[in-house]
Amino acid sequence: MAAKSYQTARTPSHYLLKIENVSKLIAACVDETNESGMYESAFFEAGGYNWSLVIYPNGDARKRTQGFLSLYLKIDIAGSTRASPAELNVEADVQFFVFDQIRRRYTVYYEEGGWPGFKRFNSVEPMWGIDKVMDNTMLQQEQNGYTVKNACIIGVEIIISSAYKAETLKMVDIEKDRFLKWNIPNYLKTGDEVIDSSVKNVEGWEWKMELYPKGKGNIGHLGTQGSFASLYLTLVNAGLLRNNQKVYADFELQILNKQAPHNDVKKQVKRWFSAQERTFGVDRMIETGKLCQWIDGFVMHDGALNLQAEIKLVSVVQSGLNN
Repeated sequence: MAAKSYQTARTPSHYLLKIENVSKLIAACVDETNESGMYESAFFEAGGYNWSLVIYPNGDARKRTQGFLSLYLKIDIAGSTRASPAELNVEADVQFFVFDQIRRRYTVYYEEGGWPGFKRFNSVEPMWGIDKVMDNTMLQQEQNGYTVKNACIIGVEIIISSAYKAETLKMVDIEKDRFLKWNIPNYLKTGDEVIDSSVKNVEGWEWKMELYPKGKGNIGHLGTQGSFASLYLTLVNAGLLRNNQKVYADFELQILNKQAPHNDVKKQVKRWFSAQERTFGVDRMIETGKLCQWIDGFVMHDGALNLQAEIKLVSVVQSGLNN
């Protein structure tokens, strides 16, 4: 990246590195046996994070910047205690300092068109810098002041703009295996207040159906308790949701009529599930009387009742920003 500069007598706030015998370091990085061609400093702390200064004294061959001093700042992703690697996102203004030992001032380099140049550091892009700070001739000629007695001093200053967690929300159409099918044998003989289906995993979330043969909840004040069966879908592992996270589901609850499929009872529901609200559905799904007579076609002659939930769309939340 192209660099612009200004001069200051102020020492950088966060890190200084003195390089002695600059010419030999450049020669070592030109050596073909040194594949990296760079030096990475020890970690230093700034803004609650660990960083390192990465120096390519003779440029980065992969970027075709040979013959130039290249400077980069790198965040320590693995060592962060403030967020997981996937969640870590830090925005910082970065400026590199090269000390003019003759005039006793620093030349400060920043990205052209980007000052103050806030850059994002994360697991995808943990390093940012300037490809061509200055050419090696300017760096090494003693009259320029940057290298005196074959030694130079390089520094970096970091201003943290924000450090935030990130996530990616995806709305996923369920194309295959979208039905949670449920057969209740001997339905007419059950006296349970609520009957639970088995659990089905859809996109990492576990779902089950709940049937209340005589209704559930606060529908009694409407005079419907016992007159209607209630049917719901429950997010079983809602306890995994962190903080205020929610999971969206677009689903259809169905009570199947084996004698006349066109008489299936179907109700569409669209809701955001959370750790606090993990069950949604239909209070008045079907009149209880229709589930008690074979002639209506819902309960088979063997006493079985068939239901299903068709899960059409769910949300999936992943840590970090997906590219």
